[in-house]
Amino acid sequence: LDTVSPTDVGLKEENADDDRGYGLSTINPFNRVARWAQPITYLDIHECESFTMCIFCFPTSAVIPLHDHPGMAVFSKLLYGSLHVKAYDWVEPPQIVRNIGPGHSQVRLAKLVVDKVLTA
Repeated sequence: LDTVSPTDVGLKEENADDDRGYGLSTINPFNRVARWAQPITYLDIHECESFTMCIFCFPTSAVIPLHDHPGMAVFSKLLYGSLHVKAYDWVEPPQIVRNIGPGHSQVRLAKLVVDKVLTA
C-alpha cells in the first residue's frame, strides 16, 4: 500500500470541481456555506472470493456515519488530501448497556482508539 498513488488507480490528485456546491452567504468571502453536498463516490477495483478492493472518493467536508466491519480486516490508504479519522474498539470484556428487544443487537460500550487527521 505504501507505493500506491492516485495515478496508479486512474485518479487526479486535484479535482477542479472540488468546491462546486459552495457559495458565498454574504459579502464576506470567509463565510462559505454549502448549498448542496457532493456525493461520496465508490470505485470498484477488484473483487474475488478472498477480498474486495475499492476506492471511496470523499468530497471536501464529507461525513460518513459511524459503522462497523464485522468479520473483516480493513486496510486503508489515503491517496491525496487529508481526512479526520475517529476509530473505536469494543470495550472488553463486553459491557452490555441495554438489550433493545428481540431481533436487535445488544448495545455495547466502545472506546475511542484513534482521533487524528491523516494527510497524504
